[in-house]
Amino acid sequence: MISPGAVLAQGTIPVRDGKFSFTFDPARIHELAPSYDIVNEATGKPYLADVVHLTFFSKETSPVTYHSFVRLIVRGNKVHYTR
Repeated sequence: MISPGAVLAQGTIPVRDGKFSFTFDPARIHELAPSYDIVNEATGKPYLADVVHLTFFSKETSPVTYHSFVRLIVRGNKVHYTR
């Protein structure tokens, strides 16, 4: 997971029954990188404006080796899907 100028997290997500789960938590991201804004400084209200790129990569090994990836771009309260 990256935001311009910062690698926020990377790791492995376990797959169970052919599925995985990932929760994007803006408050946790703000703890890791205080420059990730979650409050509008002028109004004090909750606010998301920064961009975060999430890239998911998978490697299947049976019956043949196969790779796949997807990138999700979070901009404010919208998620954009790209391949």
